Amino acid sequence: MRAESFRFKVGELNCVAVSDGTYGLAADRLFTNAPEHELREALQRHGLEPDEVPVSEACLLVYAREQVVLVDTGMGPDLSPTAGKLLQNLKAEDIAEITVWMAPGAADIVDGRDTPSICLQNILAIATYERK
Repeated sequence: MRAESFRFKVGELNCVAVSDGTYGLAADRLFTNAPEHELREALQRHGLEPDEVPVSEACLLVYAREQVVLVDTGMGPDLSPTAGKLLQNLKAEDIAEITVWMAPGAADIVDGRDTPSICLQNILAIATYERK
């Protein structure tokens, strides 16, 4: 299996987590509640720099009958040279067409919100594809 995707099923739905790439983020932004000395020790154990912890981003493809739905459109290429790989990795899925629906104010709801809030309350974008 390619590292750019991970296939799994939810009930009758075939799903694929498709990589949009990686970027680096400061450890203290990722692990906000970790005691400083424990975080420093854990980073050292894993050979990670505190200012550049690698973070990966994946978007979810859901194959539902004749439609393929993409939940989230990724982070784009401006964040990092190793980010914004979603379109490149979607090519392996052999999908021909895309329609994107954006939630109102989608750009405003990301910063300052914790992950569960974003995931459960705000689907940023849904794209519908048609197979060739």
